[in-house]
Amino acid sequence: MRTFKRIVIVLFTVILITAAMLLIRMPFNKGNDLITKVNSWEQVKAYQYEKTPGLERAEKLKLTREFDTTVEFPDSNDTLAIHEIWYNLEYIYIFYSVDMKLSAASLPREEDVPYVSFRVKNDQESIFDYPLFSLNWAPKEGVYYNGRIYGRATTNAIRNDAGELNKVERLKLAGVNIRKGDTTVALPDILLTANFDAAEEKLESIAIKHSHHALGQSIELNRLDMGVTENRLYFEYTASNQSNKFVGAQVMIQTNEGEMRQGIIYFEDSLLYVAFQPFNRRPKSIELEWQTLKFFNKENQIQFKIDATKYKDYVREREDSHREEVDRKIGSLQNTNIFLQELYYDDRGISFQVEYKKDKGLKIPYLHLYPEMPNSIFPEASQEEKTKQKNILPMLVHVVNERGEEAEIGQRGSGSGGLYSAYIDAAFMERSKELNVTVSNLITELVVDWKSSIPVPLGE
Repeated sequence: MRTFKRIVIVLFTVILITAAMLLIRMPFNKGNDLITKVNSWEQVKAYQYEKTPGLERAEKLKLTREFDTTVEFPDSNDTLAIHEIWYNLEYIYIFYSVDMKLSAASLPREEDVPYVSFRVKNDQESIFDYPLFSLNWAPKEGVYYNGRIYGRATTNAIRNDAGELNKVERLKLAGVNIRKGDTTVALPDILLTANFDAAEEKLESIAIKHSHHALGQSIELNRLDMGVTENRLYFEYTASNQSNKFVGAQVMIQTNEGEMRQGIIYFEDSLLYVAFQPFNRRPKSIELEWQTLKFFNKENQIQFKIDATKYKDYVREREDSHREEVDRKIGSLQNTNIFLQELYYDDRGISFQVEYKKDKGLKIPYLHLYPEMPNSIFPEASQEEKTKQKNILPMLVHVVNERGEEAEIGQRGSGSGGLYSAYIDAAFMERSKELNVTVSNLITELVVDWKSSIPVPLGE
């Protein structure tokens, strides 16, 4: 009897576990990953602020325009509502909502979510229009609240022929279409008052005097330009080796309010700056964390040879393609061992793949070679152009055969695991016996842990 009870208990347990697993896998009430269901208008705004950095601060500075514009669908009680426009120096954000009735416990399937599309014009008479794009908010993404799907449309700020931002009094949304499933509803054009003036966006410059140094590399922070559309941190890079050319950096930014941004390096004439998205709330201080610097030097290069006669053997006489595992060490530089990892033969030519293996146990700060997609210069380029390109392009691949003829480099790539590759043209392979390959201007990465705290004066 006890054995029978144990069997029943085991069977019952198995049934419960199986049922639980099935429930987990079922898409019950899941809807789709692009729609978030919320219970308050404050949660709708919180979603907008998270997906549109700077919007909250722009609203506080009265740089947005609010609307109560609704357009009814023909033969339906549904409506498209325009709620707000943020027109800034880079983008035009248009926040809207569409009716969508659902049961209390469900979310819509992706195919049932309204797809809103239109073109943006700067006034009623303009013949030019601007298409929408997703940026970080997909067309069928949004917030479901109180019977409506709230979405965002984005296009570029409208500029004149000289690339300057004009004052824009009105915007026209033309070609408005709402697609739900297999049904598309066309709505009349919508005219909105924007009253945008680029001069209204104030840029605040904060002087900075911070510097960091390690292993012959230095940066000096000069100025923080805090705007509504974008923030910029200007800095200078110097090196003990004057032939070093700055390539990039990895920088993280965090405010005292907890807003985090990742910086992107830009070059403006002779100036360097880190650009990062605007803040939703004016910070009292900003913490910067520099994680890496990247630069190249013409003195850093690798060279190796490839037996071109193998190409005819493998491709013509044996098979259509062939992968040769080489794994031959071809150099060692800056805490990095360099290997010719493989050769790949096919009808396009031959691809070589180089692998970097960083030394283990390195302590910050340290240098190592950094793999990126190679560049090349056309053999037909003038000597003047070749000299110019050699001074500005990192990871330059140059291939010559036994007669000194230069190869044209085809498809190039890079990937995880310290790899990069490049193709050498088939016709060049067939008329060559030996290839001399040089990869110059190798990129070096300096790994650091530099931190700076920047106080922000009171304002607003």
